[in-house]
Parts: sequence; structure tokens; C-alpha cells
Amino acid sequence: MKRQPPPSKGKLLALLAALVVLSGIIAVGAITESDEPSAATESSTGTADSGEAVIGSAEESEDPELEETLTAENNTDLAAVLKSTGDPEVLSDFATKHEGRQIQFDGVIVAMAPHENYDTRFNILIIPGDDEATETNSASFQFRDENITSDLNLTGPNVPEVLGVGDKLRVTATVHEYLSDLDLLVLEPVTTEIR
Repeated sequence: MKRQPPPSKGKLLALLAALVVLSGIIAVGAITESDEPSAATESSTGTADSGEAVIGSAEESEDPELEETLTAENNTDLAAVLKSTGDPEVLSDFATKHEGRQIQFDGVIVAMAPHENYDTRFNILIIPGDDEATETNSASFQFRDENITSDLNLTGPNVPEVLGVGDKLRVTATVHEYLSDLDLLVLEPVTTEIR
């Protein structure tokens, strides 16, 4: 039987270098993994490594889903919008500051029209309060391109078969954007309660 010649010095050095690099990668990975708690562990336990409860981190307070729904009672910005006469600066500032936040207010439908050429999708103009006659003296909100039965999520003890001008609503919606050319604050409906 013929013996194989021993590997050359160059091959041995290359193999040794590869092993050193691989060992370093494994060591760094192990150190990093033990120093940083996983996101799943941290969020499910709500504690830091010290065992103390994590209270209101900056990321949590900026998450719209974790923040309470804005109303005129708990938010001065929304109270100002609901009392405004449709001042574009007030509406624009509110939309910029609270985009993506959920708001709630009582309003009345003052206009409805089909969205573009659709038969089942509508643009619905809503103003705060109960009186559609005050339309020109108040802020204007709009549900844009919404299907009444599937998008508005109608609730309440007496949900009508049709919705129209003069219907009073309790709107819970997400702030989407301010359209300066139409002077409208566009909302995405969450729930629409018939009052």
C-alpha cells in the first residue's frame, strides 16, 4: 500500500487560519446573543435584565395602537379642531401632528356622493356636532372612497339599511391626511356608530 505524502506547510497554514476565523465568528456570536435579550423575550415579559419592569419606553409611546383614542376631552388639539371654523392652519397642523392616530367625535353627515364612477363607494362629508346647517362654520372631515356596508363598520342599536345626509354618527377613525385644496381632513373609519 502506497503512503500519501504529508500536506504541505501552505495547506496546513490555510486550514489553521480558517479554523481561527471560524472560532472567532462563533465566539462573537455567542457573546452578542447572551448580551442582547431577544425582542420576543423582552416584549413578552416586560422586564429588563435587572428584573425591573420596563415602563413606557419611547418606542411604545409613539405607537398609535398603544396610545389611547383622542377625544375633545383628553386632547386639546382635537378640541381646537372640533371648535374651529375650518381654519386651514389648525386642520393642517392637527393632521401633521396626529397622522395615524385614532380619534373619536360626534358628527353629522352633510354630504354624500359616489366616489368617481362607483355605485357602491362613496365620499362622505362629516362635520362635528348635530346640525348640518353649520357646515360652512366648522371643520370638515371626509371618509373618502369607502363602502358603507363593509368599510364604515356600522354599529349601534339601530343600524339603518341606508345612510344619508342628516344622519348623526359617533365617528371613531384614524387621521389620514389634510387635503389643502379641498380644506378637508381625510379619515379612515374604524367604527361608525349611529346615534
